[in-house]
Amino acid sequence: IAGAYSENLPVICIVGGPNSNDYGTNRILHHTIGLPDFSQELRCFQTVTCYQAVVNHLEDAHELIDTAISTALKESKPVYISVGCNLPAIPHPTFSRDPVPFALSPKLTNEMGLEAAVETAAAFLNKAVKPVMVGGPKLRVAKASEAFVELADASGFALAVMPSAKGLVPEHHPHFIGTYWGAVSTGFCAEIVESADAYLFAGPIYNDYSSVGYSLLLKKEKMILVQPDRVLIGNGPAFGCILMKDFLNGAPGSLLPTAAHQILSNSLGVQLLSPNKYVL
Repeated sequence: IAGAYSENLPVICIVGGPNSNDYGTNRILHHTIGLPDFSQELRCFQTVTCYQAVVNHLEDAHELIDTAISTALKESKPVYISVGCNLPAIPHPTFSRDPVPFALSPKLTNEMGLEAAVETAAAFLNKAVKPVMVGGPKLRVAKASEAFVELADASGFALAVMPSAKGLVPEHHPHFIGTYWGAVSTGFCAEIVESADAYLFAGPIYNDYSSVGYSLLLKKEKMILVQPDRVLIGNGPAFGCILMKDFLNGAPGSLLPTAAHQILSNSLGVQLLSPNKYVL
């Protein structure tokens, strides 16, 4: 469950709890630590789940379970549901009816903020001669992998992934240059990314593993950082309440082909293989 929390996976952990009548009795039960305290397991799970439901009464079981499931889906994190072991076999009117469809309120992008972010990012990238795009592991939780690839198609930018994002971007893509992993990157990938005059990182996580001991040669002033609900451009400005998928979908129409793309496409006898691979 801790691993699911760190990877933003909406896992639902369901456990059988003590008999609901045993709470407050000062009894010592099996499968406990030998003390009349039944909350230790709950406390263990509190730090690695985004919601905890302890179901000891049928009257509020529906509400607690619905809240747990909806929170897991909205937060994309695991939740914990404990059900008293004496409750599942007890009939209750609310469980005998046909289920009512359950709807979640969608997350929405601030449209004015999105327009400003796309306009600012386009101005930032259109000045670049050799920009690149790098996909990070949060592409999955943001459900933005397809939008990321479509932006690469539309812009002609070189395309790389971080090691923890492998599988989220097709490696047979014509613009793909490899895995960006600092000193242990795919051949020439680090040189291309770190020498770029602008780079767009979508959903990165910079830890000691992905940064090879924090040794990446990246400059904040050359970066557009796109997180699942936030965009930071260079040293500023920052735009909040913007979903990554909406930002990536909104950017293609505002981007111009890179200068390198234009020069080589217009030159006689030059065939474009990918943004960073050319042949005469």
